[in-house]
Amino acid sequence: MNRLSATFLAYWNDKVVGYFTLINDSIVAEAVSESDREPTWAYRKYPAIKIARMARHRDFDNNGIGTLMLLRIFVITLHVSQFTGCRIITVDSKTGAVEWYRKKGFTLAQMRPRDDYVPLYMDFHRFVSQEEMHPLKTLGDFFKKILEQRMFSPNNTSIKYNRPPYPNTSL
Repeated sequence: MNRLSATFLAYWNDKVVGYFTLINDSIVAEAVSESDREPTWAYRKYPAIKIARMARHRDFDNNGIGTLMLLRIFVITLHVSQFTGCRIITVDSKTGAVEWYRKKGFTLAQMRPRDDYVPLYMDFHRFVSQEEMHPLKTLGDFFKKILEQRMFSPNNTSIKYNRPPYPNTSL
């Protein structure tokens, strides 16, 4: 296992219906809009998690599979950010998927798009309670906040994920 990326498989009724791959990333501060920047941040780049790949089976179009995988990515990012600095989720979107990501809360990065992809990001910090300025206390609060912002609509889809376990290691 090279630990350069982590790939997760999404199953629906024991059938693989999608997958996503995550890697560590960073985004230059100038590519983040002023409203998303942290004024006290003294570094040139923000730490991030990149959605390196994400796809779902064509037979499952319009069933919410992509949305559920993105929610899983949010959960993973929320978990990781408790242990290391990570505030941004990045993706180099295919041009045909840009609007889908934008509807989910992603912003165009302030950098020149390439012919084959469009760089987008999401400041995950927006899911912090602005009134009290502390992280949402439970996963339920987190999902409630997402639904309040109408970025996702609930459905009855049930999906499970599989990630091969790391070999036993001790510190």
